[in-house]
Amino acid sequence: MGKLLRWLRRKAGTPSASEISLLDLGPGDRIVEWLVLFHKREPHFWFAHLMKQGFRHVELMRPHYFGPRTTDVMWLVFRPNFEVLENHIEFDPTPPHIKYPGVTIVPVKVLVKSWKVRSWFQIGPPTCVEAVKYALGINSFCMRTPHQLYKYLKRRNGVLGV
Repeated sequence: MGKLLRWLRRKAGTPSASEISLLDLGPGDRIVEWLVLFHKREPHFWFAHLMKQGFRHVELMRPHYFGPRTTDVMWLVFRPNFEVLENHIEFDPTPPHIKYPGVTIVPVKVLVKSWKVRSWFQIGPPTCVEAVKYALGINSFCMRTPHQLYKYLKRRNGVLGV
């Protein structure tokens, strides 16, 4: 029934990716919210000069609240690099827009289907964009740079999996 309603919304011209409906949720499905951070980064590699300035690195952050106050928060950080895939928890309650000035932040809601299998086929280096695509469930072969990922997320209004 949810697929039929999404198809009708697309045919009617209303944006289907504006929000996640309860009709989109099935048994075992869940909604995961992330903040996608696009950083300005000094070019470490020769090809980094080809990337758009301000979109040279991408990482994910997600808040976990453990109390009633706004400072009762810890941040799950997913920071992929060529060298290492870094995951850690930051206990500093400072939000990322204050902690990292000049960063571009896109809030994303991902509908995680319990039965969906991501593509098994990948060509190319394990870049930060590939790792973030895996984490968000995006299956787009041609998306290679952080700026392409940014444009994709903006086109979808920060809602994925619908």
